[in-house]
Amino acid sequence: MTESPDALSLTTAEDQETLWVLADRVRFLGSLPGTAVVVAEVVVPPGAGTPLHSHASPELFRVLSGAFDFLGLEDGRPTARRAGPGDVLRVPPHVPHGYRNAGQTPATLLAVLDQAMAAFFRDLGAPPPMQGPPGPDDMARIGAACARHGIAFVPMAEAA
Repeated sequence: MTESPDALSLTTAEDQETLWVLADRVRFLGSLPGTAVVVAEVVVPPGAGTPLHSHASPELFRVLSGAFDFLGLEDGRPTARRAGPGDVLRVPPHVPHGYRNAGQTPATLLAVLDQAMAAFFRDLGAPPPMQGPPGPDDMARIGAACARHGIAFVPMAEAA
């Protein structure tokens, strides 16, 4: 069935695209018609997250549950800002950032992304979650996906 661009559109919870980017469950909630804006829910296991990285796409994160340490750089030094439910982090383009679930239970973020980041998640994501830490084959796959989508990791020695 083709939907009219002028009609309301409902996607049920069962029909929302869900995949795992490493250990994080990413559920695409929808996109804003006529824009590149995509909204996703990200569930992060305890202790998991992303390393310090940068990319051209801006992002906005709202903590829905749990506690996150949002990583960044200030005066060239690594920083972490603790955030809880209701807190919002805005990430401008090319600004190094990352996050880590700081709690003992899964934590949830609402992520506002653009189509470029959604394409990266779809490229790297898989239907089942990754079990355990990434191995050499996983790291090669992650590196290749990052290269295809212009995502650069910030080595900690460079950040210090």
